[in-house]
Amino acid sequence: ISLCDDNELLICLDRKGIIKHMKKINGSNFVQKGTELVGTCVWDLLPPALADRRRAIFSRVLTTGIAERVEDGHDGIWLDSMVYPIFDKQGKVMRVLILGRDITSIKQLEQQLEQKVQERTAELEELNTALRVLLQSREKETQEGEQRMLFGINKFIIPYLRQIRQH
Repeated sequence: ISLCDDNELLICLDRKGIIKHMKKINGSNFVQKGTELVGTCVWDLLPPALADRRRAIFSRVLTTGIAERVEDGHDGIWLDSMVYPIFDKQGKVMRVLILGRDITSIKQLEQQLEQKVQERTAELEELNTALRVLLQSREKETQEGEQRMLFGINKFIIPYLRQIRQH
């Protein structure tokens, strides 16, 4: 079994959720003592709500035999995990292999990016409002200018043209 990233954690569980094998590469804060946890029920190591969410995925993989991907976080640590079934010779799921990758830094960057997008959107909405007001003002000025021009034409030019025609 090999790991390809410093932030990856590999856990093999039996059908009851007992850790049969665990391996991590330096850099992951998720598990401190991997070999000491072998033989422990993984659900006992997690807060109840998190254990319930992950147990549901584990159970689906056991039942369906279909791998699932899950991305979840707890206490500021985010994991992107693939949950794979391991089959015995009869085709029954005998164990589950979980490959989890710490994506906390990615999630933090996503949150920062989302904040910047929201800030920029607010700025653009303000600019849009200002432009609308400016355009409305300009349209009003244009209409008033047109009205003044028509007034001038009707008051001075048309009467003058009438006088010229009459002569």
